[in-house]
Amino acid sequence: MVKDLVERFKIAFNSHDPKTLGSLLINDAKWTDVVGHMMIGRKEIEKQHNYPFTTVLKDEVGC
Repeated sequence: MVKDLVERFKIAFNSHDPKTLGSLLINDAKWTDVVGHMMIGRKEIEKQHNYPFTTVLKDEVGC
């Protein structure tokens, strides 16, 4: 079960799909990005991943 969740997370992240990434999180999840910006809640996490997934990370495969 945990391995499945990790695999689904990898696929969502590497597909640059913030909606799917968010669907794997609880509603009040907390996320701190690599520069220290904290996001609280699934919707904010999805919203804040739109920019990097469509610009600076669009060609990256990170995990």
